[in-house]
Amino acid sequence: MKNNFYLFFYILFFLSCVNKTLISSIEQKPNFTINNMPYKSLNFFTGSGDIVVEIEKEKINLEFDIEKRDSFITLSFYLPLGLCVMNTKSLTKELWQISTQDTEFTINWNQKVNKIAGFTDFDLSIYEVLSIFTASIIYYDNIDYSKPDSFYSIGKINYLLWKEREILDKKSDIIIKFDNNSNEVTEICIKTKNEVLKFCSIKNKFAKEISYNSVKNNYFYVKYKNIKIKE
Repeated sequence: MKNNFYLFFYILFFLSCVNKTLISSIEQKPNFTINNMPYKSLNFFTGSGDIVVEIEKEKINLEFDIEKRDSFITLSFYLPLGLCVMNTKSLTKELWQISTQDTEFTINWNQKVNKIAGFTDFDLSIYEVLSIFTASIIYYDNIDYSKPDSFYSIGKINYLLWKEREILDKKSDIIIKFDNNSNEVTEICIKTKNEVLKFCSIKNKFAKEISYNSVKNNYFYVKYKNIKIKE
């Protein structure tokens, strides 16, 4: 009976310590410098890789290449054997041309891609899709990355949290994961009520893996294989 009492006492003491550690780690906002944040904007950029799109449990695997020179961008999608299934390019700063084997049309930069066959479940504009491809979508005037709402650590990994910031015209929570030793960002996650957007494998200030999931479990996943950047 006596041993059980001491065991119960030690468990309570341990839980109280864990609770205090968790609370203090969240409330403290130490001085820190985040390294390796993705580029805010790129004047010259070329890249290629793979993209997987799944809508209503139908999956398609494509390859892509993208090129950006100042404000003009081209983004093309190919079947694994090399056949181009969609070619898109900016005509002006507001107009975007989309070409497939069957049709060609021009839409506004801010028009939703759910108007395009094959992307009907994605509530994103052309501009937002391109911002996702280059990770520049994380930069908005209402986000001060030096002042997180919460901060906590698990082992060698630090987590920063910003609550209810406006991204994608929706209230979004932002979670940045970075290494405790190097302070280099390893993952950025943006969560809205119906979407989860992740930037992973961040190397040399560029996210090489990007995923977008909707509440219906429709998603696309981008993996860069080749990248050439000029700041």
